[in-house]
This record gives sequence, structure tokens and C-alpha cells, in this order.
Amino acid sequence: MPEYPAGTFARWKVGSLGPDAVTHVVDVCPPALAPPTTATRLPVRFVPYNGPGAGPPGDDRPAGRPRVCVVWGTSTTAMSGPRSFALPDIVTALAGLDVEVVVTATAEDLDRLGPLPRGVRGVERCPLRLVLPGCSAVVHHGGAGCTMTAVDAGVPQLGVSFAIEQALNAERVAAAGAGAHLPGHLAGVDTVRAAVTDLLDKPAYAAAARALREDARARPTPADLVSTLAGLAGRP
Repeated sequence: MPEYPAGTFARWKVGSLGPDAVTHVVDVCPPALAPPTTATRLPVRFVPYNGPGAGPPGDDRPAGRPRVCVVWGTSTTAMSGPRSFALPDIVTALAGLDVEVVVTATAEDLDRLGPLPRGVRGVERCPLRLVLPGCSAVVHHGGAGCTMTAVDAGVPQLGVSFAIEQALNAERVAAAGAGAHLPGHLAGVDTVRAAVTDLLDKPAYAAAARALREDARARPTPADLVSTLAGLAGRP
């Protein structure tokens, strides 16, 4: 198990850790997304929360016109470098489709986009859990929070990844039939547009996303897990 940041284990007098050291896993993943482990799983429902706020203002899009949400976090560019700022290509790709696009990002990233094309709306730090209901697809960087919030909302996903954990998240969603994955270096205007068109045109993606949502919401609540965790903490 890698140290992050490097040197942390020795600093806190912790010995080397490996998979054998993990005996229990608090697991928010529905079965179709669950990573392999030999540890005892403690299933729990993922409860999305992205801070206070309201949904996108002026929710008056034409009836029948799908909405696509785009989420991009500053952490991706900070960790993977400026070439990982895929937002301009993603926005250009979606602007060529007959959809309404909502881009939720920081003010700095929205400023970097400049004037937005017709049909594209930028919102600053809008809580994702309030944006996704009613969306037909979401494009994001493959982070765990975005992935699981989209699972809870039952929305097909396109993960555009630049780091290994992002790629693994997106690949699991794709393997479950609820989305697609594009490695960042392959994510251009044409490939993003084709992937999102596929998500919107094939009902199987939406059906698989809804199935994931039902499985995820059927898991025990965090409150249900408290007594189990207390028992583990109190045992010798």
C-alpha cells in the first residue's frame, strides 16, 4: 500500500502496510462496482453531500432536450499538470450536440473557458447532488466523489481520466454498463462527442445506471453501521 505523502509511515512510527493488514473494509460500492478484497466487507450506502447551495438557476430548458453535466475539479490539473485541463475540448464537443450543457467548476476555471457557446451554462461550485437529478449524462474526471454521486443519481457517466485511481473508477463504471471511459490523452473533441452521443442514444446505459442506483440505495445507512464499528473499535 503506497505511502501518501511519502515518508508518512516512518514519521508516525507505523510499520509497512500491505493488503494483509486490512481486515475490514467500509464498502460503499454496489456489487457491480466492488473492487476485489479478502477483507470483511462492511456494506454501507453512499450519501452524497457537496456542501450547501442550490441547483442551477433558471431550470427552464426545452421539454425533451437532454441535459449533460460537466464536472471538473482543480485537483486534476494541480496533480497532473496543465495538459490535463480537458475542459475546453469537452465543452466544444458537447456544444456541437442538441443538448443543454451545465458546467460546474471554479470561477478560475470558468474564466479560462472565456465566452461559453450557446446552450452551455457555467455555474460556480454548484453542489453536484443538486445538479445531476434530471441529467441524461455526466462527464467528469473520474474522481471517487463524482463517480459515486452519479451512481446515487442513476446517471450514465463518461470518465475522462488522468490518474490511475480515476481510470480504475471509470473502468468499473464502464464494466457495469453504466458509462464509458476515455483516458485523458485520447480525449479530444471528436472522441468526447462520440462517447457522449453513445451514452445518450443507447438506452442500455441509462438502464444500467438506474440499476446501480437501486443497488446503492438498498445498502445499510451509515447509522446502521455505527454499532458494528463501535464493536470493532472496542474489541481487544
